[in-house]
Amino acid sequence: MARFLARRQRAEETADSPFWISFADLMTALVMLFLVVMSISMVAIASRSMVEKKARSTEISTVLDTLNQQVEAEGLQGLDINRANHTISFGMKANFAHNSFFLSEEAKEKLQAFVPLLLEVHNKAEGKRWLKRIHIEGYTDETGTYLYNVNMSLNRAMAVVCTLLSADLPPEKHKQLRELLIIDGASTTSVKDNPDDSRRVEIRLEFRQLGEEELNKAAVDMPLGHCAIPTSPEQVTTGWYEKKGRKPSQAMLKKAQKMIQQQNNKPIEQPVQKQIKSAAKEAPKPLVPLNVKKQQTDTLKTESVPVVSIPVRLPEVPIPSPLPVPDQRSINSLMDQETSLEEKLSNE
Repeated sequence: MARFLARRQRAEETADSPFWISFADLMTALVMLFLVVMSISMVAIASRSMVEKKARSTEISTVLDTLNQQVEAEGLQGLDINRANHTISFGMKANFAHNSFFLSEEAKEKLQAFVPLLLEVHNKAEGKRWLKRIHIEGYTDETGTYLYNVNMSLNRAMAVVCTLLSADLPPEKHKQLRELLIIDGASTTSVKDNPDDSRRVEIRLEFRQLGEEELNKAAVDMPLGHCAIPTSPEQVTTGWYEKKGRKPSQAMLKKAQKMIQQQNNKPIEQPVQKQIKSAAKEAPKPLVPLNVKKQQTDTLKTESVPVVSIPVRLPEVPIPSPLPVPDQRSINSLMDQETSLEEKLSNE
């Protein structure tokens, strides 16, 4: 009994001891301190990420501002820089004709003058830090099939690349430009309301993301070579394909000849216009009253006879109404049908 009472007394003394209370308070304080440190660290990391994003956005805006200032100083009219999409367009004069990948001479001069400005911006501190790639994106309108438009958009992008690489640049700048360029055939992925605006090529600047480091580029030293497509309609008609061991289709030859005539300001009659013109020729002309004038004779010396107007009643002839003038989409569709028919006949 005495042993039991002694054991119970020792248990009560241990339970009432302040050691365990102090130890629990110490653990609670350590947990609170850990939570405070973690909260401060998370806020610091989030703030650092926001600061880096803001710095990246500011430096990219600096790149675009510098490029825009150089374009204005160079006097390149019609060039537009879209800050939201980081794209550069060259206006209506740099668009393509229907079913064509030939650039106008004015567009070629504008592109060649733009190359040194773009490389100069890339070689600045902000450009080297963030500018990763230069995408040449070709587009088409909704006319034709998807695969045909993919090929046409690639040819249009290729025509722009050949024009950029034909600029008068030092060899090291040519090599730098080749390392930056990427060709994209966007086809009809970005069609606009006006078909003329859809047939275009845009330059899109791709910038690095945060934490993305510059890739080690392999040293590839290869000759520039020649453009894989003709860059002007004159080349098509002067044996460009024959020099490559190929033969152009009749549709390509006809298209090149039409473009040369348009460049020389010679009017070209479309099939529908020819129908309208022939219908106008076949339409009967309106009849007018017959004026009869009696002339003097050599033998009779009399006074001049006044002019007498004799109205003549003729049956009414119905005049056919002129054919309706089709819109641009109908003309383009007829041209596509004519081109496809010529290709089939040439293949046969």
